[in-house]
Amino acid sequence: MKVEERSALRFLVDDDTRMAHHPRCCCRRLFSLAVAAAFQPVTKRAAVNRVVQLLIAPAAVQKVKDITGVVCRYAPFWPAARSAKMDVASGSGELRQCRRERSSEVSPPRLAVGRSDVPWYFGYATNMDLISLRAKGIEPRMSMRAVLPGWRLRFNVRHFFRHEGGVANIERSDEPTDAVWGVLHLCDDTRLALLDAAEAIGHGYNRISIRVFTQRGEHEAATYVGIPSFIHEGCRPSRRYLNILIRGATQAGIDSDYVDALRRHPVHQPPTVPVFVPPPGDYPIFTAATLIQHPMLTALAGAVFDMAGARWQHHCLRELFGGKDMTLFHLKRLDTSDGRETLDDIKYDRLTTTQRRYLNEYLHEYSTEYTYTGRYLYG
Repeated sequence: MKVEERSALRFLVDDDTRMAHHPRCCCRRLFSLAVAAAFQPVTKRAAVNRVVQLLIAPAAVQKVKDITGVVCRYAPFWPAARSAKMDVASGSGELRQCRRERSSEVSPPRLAVGRSDVPWYFGYATNMDLISLRAKGIEPRMSMRAVLPGWRLRFNVRHFFRHEGGVANIERSDEPTDAVWGVLHLCDDTRLALLDAAEAIGHGYNRISIRVFTQRGEHEAATYVGIPSFIHEGCRPSRRYLNILIRGATQAGIDSDYVDALRRHPVHQPPTVPVFVPPPGDYPIFTAATLIQHPMLTALAGAVFDMAGARWQHHCLRELFGGKDMTLFHLKRLDTSDGRETLDDIKYDRLTTTQRRYLNEYLHEYSTEYTYTGRYLYG
């Protein structure tokens, strides 16, 4: 049966006829419960429209049609669970009674709630993309597309490095048709700890628990939301960042309208910078063996920087960057990365023009945020 022939009006309600007189409440209730409940095939789309006309005040009819359109598009995504019959008073706009019945269909099994040793993680940004996730040391046991109703996607978390613009965030929404698509990953606890470090938990983001829907049912999962001190409403994502979201969403088979909206999203325009030139003077030379002895130093593309005087937002990066060369770290976060870059590519200068330009932009950012303090040799 075609998706258009699936009714979004099979939702579960209590004996609360007042809902029919409050269109805004009804809209939210319709969407959230239609998501959680089953979807009953109907033979005629006109039947849906008729029930919509009877359900609420005329002023909100178009709104509910919009909602049913959204839910009908998602209908095959959620499992059938129950059936319900509605007795609508003809022309009164009043929902008199909703009689619930058990469906004769057997519902698909629900996913078990994530245990501490096998947590589920909902990635809605670059962590939808497996190449990006693996660059952070995360190899999921399994992954599947998922949706989080009642939330919306934003790009209002300011990146640590300002030339990157804003990165993704999710916020609760009063708009009943809002939903955030993503990928649900099954991870080991140790891997989730790596994610905490990569997402700067307690600094850029906080980890929270949410409930998402997949083709196999509803599931509790961890995800990340931006903390207030990093929120800036004027932020836009970089083209690089948005391209990774689009790649991950496309590969996961996420709703095409959602992916198209990502493609149309405005992007941050960073300033053009010249080729980075180290400041003049005699500076020490570091290698991997000597750099590791200095936890306040970090290296990038042959240059060494001191992070000791960085602004407070960068203090959390000392543990991640300190005593290490971060060149490969950044290369694996390019939207053109296939995850196979090596230190030899850097050592023997086997970099593309795009990779060089990307590293050059970061050299300027490092020199702004930190203090140039030496050269780095790749052994």
